[in-house]
Amino acid sequence: MRDVRYWVGFNRVYGIGPAKVRALLDHFGDLETAWSAEVPELREAGLDRRAIENLLAARKTLDLDQEIDRVQQTGAQIVIWDDPAYPPLLKNLPDAPSCYTSRAS
Repeated sequence: MRDVRYWVGFNRVYGIGPAKVRALLDHFGDLETAWSAEVPELREAGLDRRAIENLLAARKTLDLDQEIDRVQQTGAQIVIWDDPAYPPLLKNLPDAPSCYTSRAS
């Protein structure tokens, strides 16, 4: 299974929404590589100055493992775009979230 930490990380960065996550995936192939990319590479991937600044700040302040632990402590699971649990109708929306949390009922 893929590491969802980076999906959650990008989901927490102001100014990086679904379209930019798609652009990062297209450019880097995975979000782990994108998370650690240098500024010139992020520009090449299509991020603007504001998104890059917010990402750099998030890298310094976010503890991705702690973010995952916090979600798991609530009993929720993290669902990303290519997860079989991701609802097909939601996935077809142009601004569908790259990930969300869900609790079984």
